[in-house]
Amino acid sequence: IYVSIYPKVGISTQESIRDAVSYAFKFSKSGRNGCDAIIKAYLPEGKGGYLDGPSGGAAIALMTIAALEGREIRNDATVTGTISNSGRIGEVGGLYEKVKIARDSGLRYFLTPQQNLYERIILRLLQENDGITVFEVGNVSEAKAFLVDGKNISREKTAPHVERINETLSAYEGRQEFKALAKEMIALLMDSTRRINQE
Repeated sequence: IYVSIYPKVGISTQESIRDAVSYAFKFSKSGRNGCDAIIKAYLPEGKGGYLDGPSGGAAIALMTIAALEGREIRNDATVTGTISNSGRIGEVGGLYEKVKIARDSGLRYFLTPQQNLYERIILRLLQENDGITVFEVGNVSEAKAFLVDGKNISREKTAPHVERINETLSAYEGRQEFKALAKEMIALLMDSTRRINQE
């Protein structure tokens, strides 16, 4: 696998690309048979001088699958997420910023891994105000169905990822004015979760 990203690419991105290309060959049932993969990207001047992180894994896997199958990827959508060796699209950071950049670039659809509650709320606001549609996908097959095969994605949502509270922590007995604020925040969280699950 040859990777050329100008100006610089980090180790985490290199590992993600290796995993994505390996999975793509496995998914498309194409033997490597001495086949090379050449990944080239160029970061325009002023858009950052260093690329690192695993969040491009799903996109690289899908581009490689499309290339191996002689297919095209729709040009009004993109995807973010890590890639596992089983094809699961995993969580990444900065979803709000990534969706905003996609919208500013003229894209209409953005595929993400399962979102946590905060991400789901903030991305819903972005969708309502800015005309970009965000879909959650769990694996490469779901993303490929939309990006390559032209199929619709179900708007059915799974429950948002919510971190469990450590039950062994002792109760906070600090300032009383925070108690009312904490209760309001918990009530808002519960109400938001209820409304999202009803959609």
